[in-house]
Amino acid sequence: MKKVAITGGIATGKSTVLNILSEVGYSTASADEMARHLLAEEQVRVRLCEITGLSKNFSQNDLWRLIAKSDKQRNEIDGLLHPLIWDEMKSSSAQFFEIPLLFEVGLQHFFYEIWTIFCEEQTQRERFENRYGSERDFSLIQATQMPILAKVALADWVLRTDQSIETVREMVLNRATAVASIAR
Repeated sequence: MKKVAITGGIATGKSTVLNILSEVGYSTASADEMARHLLAEEQVRVRLCEITGLSKNFSQNDLWRLIAKSDKQRNEIDGLLHPLIWDEMKSSSAQFFEIPLLFEVGLQHFFYEIWTIFCEEQTQRERFENRYGSERDFSLIQATQMPILAKVALADWVLRTDQSIETVREMVLNRATAVASIAR
C-alpha cells in the first residue's frame, strides 16, 4: 500500500484517526510521537537548551511559547527536530503517517494521498483545553500553523471529526479500504 499523510490543526482529531487505523491492523506512525521521543533524549534536550536558553527541565508548553513568540526560535527548533523526525519517518514501514505540519514543511509530495482532519474551532479549543489546560497556548500554537481551511483546500480527502466516533470510524475505515484497493 502506498503511504497516506494525515494532517490538520492541533486537537482536530488526527490521533483519533490514526488510532482507528492502528486498531484494525494498519501500520501507523506519528510525527508528534516521534517528537516526544526525541524530546526525551538527553542530547536533543541539551541542544534545545543551547539554542533556546531554556532550562533542562523545560516542558512542551515552554517550547510552544517560544515557537509562538519568535520566528527565529521556531526556525532553530524546527531546524533541529524536523530533520530527525523526517529521517525516522523515511525509514518507517508505516502506511499512515500523522504529520500536523505536513504542508508547512513541504512534505506533501512524498505521499500518495493526503487526508486533512478538522472540526469546528470551538470543538478544537475545548479538546485542546481538556488535554493541555490552556486556551492561551491554543491561540499561540494555532497562530504558527497554516489555517485549517488552507489545509482542507490542499487535501485529497477531508474528514470532520466533530461528529460521532462511530461515524468517524466508519468513514475512516471506508476510505482506508478504498485507498488500499487503489494503491496496490
